[in-house]
Amino acid sequence: AHTIVSIDSLCRVLFTFPMLDSDENTRKCLICATPTSSIHFGIEACRACSAFFKRAILSGRKYPCRQIQRNCVIAKNDKFACRRCRFERCVAVGMIYDGPLRSSKKTPPPIQPSCSDFAFKPSTSNESLLERVTKRYQTCFERRYESEVAFLRNCPSAVRLPHPEQELYSTNFDVAMITFNATMAEMWRFFESAFPTIAQLPFAEKRALFRSYLPRFSTLEGSFRTMRFWGSKTKYSMCSLLICMDLESIDELIAAHEGGENRNTMIDALRLYVDDQLSMIEPAMRAARINETELHALFVLLICDTDLTTDISEAVLASLDAIRSEVLADLHTYYKETMRLIDYSSRLGNLMTICYTLQECNSLLREHFRMQLTLFDLHATET
Repeated sequence: AHTIVSIDSLCRVLFTFPMLDSDENTRKCLICATPTSSIHFGIEACRACSAFFKRAILSGRKYPCRQIQRNCVIAKNDKFACRRCRFERCVAVGMIYDGPLRSSKKTPPPIQPSCSDFAFKPSTSNESLLERVTKRYQTCFERRYESEVAFLRNCPSAVRLPHPEQELYSTNFDVAMITFNATMAEMWRFFESAFPTIAQLPFAEKRALFRSYLPRFSTLEGSFRTMRFWGSKTKYSMCSLLICMDLESIDELIAAHEGGENRNTMIDALRLYVDDQLSMIEPAMRAARINETELHALFVLLICDTDLTTDISEAVLASLDAIRSEVLADLHTYYKETMRLIDYSSRLGNLMTICYTLQECNSLLREHFRMQLTLFDLHATET
């Protein structure tokens, strides 16, 4: 039996937000000004900024500045706005990491890397990582598709859309919640079966990775299917395998009994959030025009570029580095042997740009939920 969850329950499943201290005398992080009471790497810094700095040092990554001028403002609750400026701010205020450095291959920046930037190694396994992810995703896809078809064909509130080739439906609050529950359950199975090394991690770390991974996976998959079935600049946006959000009827995503007297304000905020999300991801997807294999490679790269707001263990970092190296090697083989490309730097650059964009989209999603929780106090009642 399906269970419909409220917006409150959804927030608790995906996101855990710390309560901010309202005391004006609380010490603040020297990087982002978030209230903090701890010392990290020699200075007063929040856990998020210190974890980010540690990851940047260990990975050796060189981030580009979003505004080029390298003077972006690193504000509270906007920690992922520009990773280049955030890192330079860490260095400028005296943050120093003097712990052990892991041997790590540098990952290229998200804009137009060169093929020579990657030190690929051929896979020694009979089944490559990319092949395994493709098979596991196909199995996950088939289960989800059958579940959605069975539900939507018997749901009175699900309205089929006039698509010339595909069986697609418009969504509303109740339909979205039920399909989201099914997607989340199947994605957990995919997550564990596709990445065995991650499946062996302690549950708390695995859950933290999954919370960061699921929204970006859903955004990527939805954007890919939107481009395939509707093209760009459409009134519909795919939010599952079969249901579409009508961008002209955003209010249907918030049930009539949700929000109380603030319902209209919530709808306006949701509409602004959706517009911001699409303005970021749509141009990147339109420029890349990725194929199915590249989509599956992105499913892997997304988990490697997890930017958590909590600290992450060395074991997890090592696992993610190994996964990234393996999937890049698989991509190298695919481009050369299957697509017969000599220069595929632009395609790799597009994939890295999409990863970076989805990181930004995830940050925007977290801020949207934080705003909803703060302004509308969604925890006050079950609705």
